[in-house]
Amino acid sequence: MAGDVRLIVTDNSTAARTMAHRLAKGKVTDREVHRVPVWDVDAGEGDATVIGLGGLLFRPRGDPPEWTPARRAPAAALRILARSAASLTLATADPLLAGQARDVACEGRPLLLRAARVEAPDGTLRHIDDLAAHARAVALEAEAVFAVHMTPVDSELRAADLVALGMAGEPVRRDVMMRAGVEAESLRRLEDRGYLVDEPAWRSPAGDLVCTAVDPALLRSKTSATMVAWIDAVGRGTLTRADALRRIRELVAGMRPPQRPDGLDAGRIIGNCPECDEWMGGARDRIRCMGCGLSYRLPRHVEALAVPGTICDTCDAPLIRPIIRGRRGEPRCPDATGCPTRLDLNVAR
Repeated sequence: MAGDVRLIVTDNSTAARTMAHRLAKGKVTDREVHRVPVWDVDAGEGDATVIGLGGLLFRPRGDPPEWTPARRAPAAALRILARSAASLTLATADPLLAGQARDVACEGRPLLLRAARVEAPDGTLRHIDDLAAHARAVALEAEAVFAVHMTPVDSELRAADLVALGMAGEPVRRDVMMRAGVEAESLRRLEDRGYLVDEPAWRSPAGDLVCTAVDPALLRSKTSATMVAWIDAVGRGTLTRADALRRIRELVAGMRPPQRPDGLDAGRIIGNCPECDEWMGGARDRIRCMGCGLSYRLPRHVEALAVPGTICDTCDAPLIRPIIRGRRGEPRCPDATGCPTRLDLNVAR
C-alpha cells in the first residue's frame, strides 16, 4: 500500500543487497527501477525497500564550482521510490551522500523530510549531520577549484598530493611521510600516476617537473593545512561554507599559474624494463625504457597509469591500467606485438 514502506538508502548495491537479506523476516524480491537494482523486503514489522546509490548524486566542477548531476539514474529511482515511502533511513557514513539523498527523496514531501534519519553503526537513528555534510561539500569544491588551477599540468593532482611530492625531494620512507601527515591516498595517487617511485620513495623525472611547474607555496604543508583548517571550521560551525570557499578560491588565485613542462608524460614512471631492468616512463603515445630504449606504442586517446609491483606473466613487461576516454580499464600488458594480454590497439579508435 502506498505510503507505508520504509525506504532505506545505502552507499552501493552490494551494501543494499546485504542489508535487505539481513532485514528479511520473509521474502526478498529484487527488481530494477531506472535500471538501478532495488530490493523489496518483508521485514516482519512492515515492508522495506532498499537501494544503493553507488556514490554521490551531485559533484562540483569548475571554478567557481557548479554542482552537476553525477548519477542521474539512481536519483530518478530514488524519487520514484519516495512516492510510496512513509519513512527514510539513510544507512551511510557519508554525511554529504545522506544529505543529497534526503534532498532528492524528500523534495515536495515535508512529512517524509521530518521522518528522515541516518542509521548509525550501533543501529540508532539520528538526524543528518548537516555541518559535516557542508564540510565535505566545501572540500569537494576546493578540489574542483584546484583541479582548474592544475589543468595545464595534471588536474588529477590535489593540494595534499603536491605536499607529499615536495617531501620526496630526497628519498624518504612512506611511513615517515605518513607520520608527517601525508595521506595514504596521496601516496597511492602519486605512484599510480608515475610521479613517486619505490621505497624509500623518490620523485620520478615527471615528479621533479611538476615541482618546478607549480608555485613553491603548494609544496609546503602550511598551504594545504590552511585549507584543511577552513574546511574543519565549517564542520564545527565556526565558518560558513560560503566564506570557506571564498577564502580557498582567493588563496589558489594568488598562486603562480602552472605551465605544462616539456617531457612531463615521458618522465612518468610505469615500471621496470623487461630487457634491462631500468625504469620505463610514459603516459601517452608511447612507453619507453630510460636505459635501453625499448618502447611500447599506446593507442590514441589512452593514458597509462602505473600498476606498481606488477608485471605481465607472459613477457615480463610492466602492466598498465589504461584510461580510455576518462574510464579506467583493467590492468593490461602494453606489448601489442604478440603478447596475449596486450592492450588492443583499436580500443580507443
